[in-house]
Amino acid sequence: MICSPLAASDCLPPISGVWICENRFSHAINLRNASHQLLTLHRYGQGISPMGWVIRCADFDRLAHFLEPETRLTAMNGGLHTPYFQLLKPRRTFCLRMPDTLQIAPQRLRQYLTPYSKTTGLCGPLNQISHSTSPYLQIFETQLSRWAQGLAPDWRSIIGLGPGLTPSGDDMLVGMMAVLHATSYTAQLPSLLPDEKQLTALTTSVSASYLYYARRGYFSTTLHTLLRRLACGSQGIERSLESMLHHGHTSGADTLLGMDLTLRWQYAHLRRVE
Repeated sequence: MICSPLAASDCLPPISGVWICENRFSHAINLRNASHQLLTLHRYGQGISPMGWVIRCADFDRLAHFLEPETRLTAMNGGLHTPYFQLLKPRRTFCLRMPDTLQIAPQRLRQYLTPYSKTTGLCGPLNQISHSTSPYLQIFETQLSRWAQGLAPDWRSIIGLGPGLTPSGDDMLVGMMAVLHATSYTAQLPSLLPDEKQLTALTTSVSASYLYYARRGYFSTTLHTLLRRLACGSQGIERSLESMLHHGHTSGADTLLGMDLTLRWQYAHLRRVE
């Protein structure tokens, strides 16, 4: 079986050595190498992550049949192979670095979230969250304010917190980082997230990879599309929100909560500065 992936992220490490299947889901298969770097095979139609390849639906189903956990894949000419199939090197790449020129009104995302009762992992339904009573949201605001003052934030009570392969606290941080990078708010301040070694010690391997790329300004196509549409006020915002909410059990809702919280904090902080 020969499979030609449709596209790859532009920020992936070189595909070399041996990769091992770590886990397998209905829309994603996670592979990891000896350096603990992640490569995610995404079913077509589910977007692409910073550590991803996009696979045609029929090919993805066939691969899922062969790729049991602990299956070993050997790199060859930028692709991967086993005795049963060969994944060729993707010919197309997506640039997943977030542009830093977007302007998003804080109330714009909130007005679109109002109809959604999807439950977050830590703070209840999206449309019923009180920013004044949730201890987790208060931690977010406090640590963001520390960071804006030039102090190193402490996310140890948030990273790895909550259910899922990507815990809720981590998804909120990814949403936060996407907003800050998109609005050019990360320059000339201490790093907002811990380094790769610390992340690996605090949370799951998959979640640590998402946070590692978020720290560097790389995000999924789903997040890119939503932020661009929010900035432009273009059609399709509801469609982008629906795509986000289909990510995992609570991951999409948690990411949107992190975005909403950060936009609100950013607006309040800029008003105080002025």
